[in-house]
Amino acid sequence: MCDFCSQDHESKNCHLSISERHKSLYDQYKSSERSYICESIAERAGLKTVGKEKLKIFTFASNEASVSELKRKRITLKNCNSDLVITLEALATKTICASKISSPSSRMVELLQNEGF
Repeated sequence: MCDFCSQDHESKNCHLSISERHKSLYDQYKSSERSYICESIAERAGLKTVGKEKLKIFTFASNEASVSELKRKRITLKNCNSDLVITLEALATKTICASKISSPSSRMVELLQNEGF
């Protein structure tokens, strides 16, 4: 079955144009996942804000959600070897993933250095 149009033929033989194929792939997955980009990267790249979204965000082991309003940014990806262009949207956030890991004590650093680490 074709990944682009769900017809009974191989994807490589699909009649859809390249832009329709990308739209089809994007539409297929956009409802189950969200795309995110760091605010700092979005600023440096000069990405255009195309809207805002309020999200309830649950962190791991949390029983309560925090509500955040995130800017939706438009991203255009261009293939440097062809005219292929893909445009998508991502929510800009300060942090995508972080963990609270404490630094090792001075004694632990010394022990590890003595062991050659």
